Amino acid sequence: MLRRAPETSLYATVKTYLERLGYVAKGKVCGCDVVAVRPGKPPLLVVTELKMGFTLEFLPHGIPPAWPSHLIRPEPEKVTMSDARAGRQHR
Repeated sequence: MLRRAPETSLYATVKTYLERLGYVAKGKVCGCDVVAVRPGKPPLLVVTELKMGFTLEFLPHGIPPAWPSHLIRPEPEKVTMSDARAGRQHR
């Protein structure tokens, strides 16, 4: 059986990459493998979970939940039958 290197072996490479992009990176912050902050207004935050492999089981962890549709697109105004008969339009 082939042994894999531990996930911690990725830390130095990821940290160096983020630092070259202008981030200040730290490892093992509040249970996260790598946390990086790039100063500025607004400051940018990167939270990274290091993995040596990838399966579809991990995919939902990286996709944000769908926004409720009423936040993206306001609900249409309600038009009553009497409004429709009278030819009133809502805006």
